[in-house]
Amino acid sequence: QKIRNINILVLGSGGREHSICERLHKSRIVRKIFCSPGNAGIEQVAKLAKIDTSNFNYILKFCIKNKINFVIPGSEEYLEKGVSDFLHLEGIAVIGPSKYASLLETSKYFTKKVCHISGIKTAKWFVCDNAKKTKMIIKDRKFPLVIKMDSLAAGKGVLVAKTLIEANKFLD
Repeated sequence: QKIRNINILVLGSGGREHSICERLHKSRIVRKIFCSPGNAGIEQVAKLAKIDTSNFNYILKFCIKNKINFVIPGSEEYLEKGVSDFLHLEGIAVIGPSKYASLLETSKYFTKKVCHISGIKTAKWFVCDNAKKTKMIIKDRKFPLVIKMDSLAAGKGVLVAKTLIEANKFLD
């Protein structure tokens, strides 16, 4: 049985989601592409859906009403909040990991612990829960040094510090 005439909902509004929608638009098996919240570029290749994407029940209702075959959460933000788990439990197919599995992307600490437990080589690391403690520890370290926040930070939660001054400024 061939798959054809499928309806897809993409969640997000960035460049990644634009690329996904653009590629899907070229597919012969796709009937409709919806994106929420989307952006002006995405609107050229997909229908923007007015959904409160922070409320999974609204996403579910939209999927049922529009006969969505599967959902693609483009942003880790949706995965971190558990959209895949919620929609799967409601019978909606989702291309994306569970909330727990998405921790590999959304939590640096979780990823480092998994690497340690699994014997996967990774850079040396340590955890600090505040800037003051971190500053005390890094003053005696060799630079460059990578400092990462343990959360989604929209690409702004990491710095490759070349100097202690740069690192301290980032921590502040």
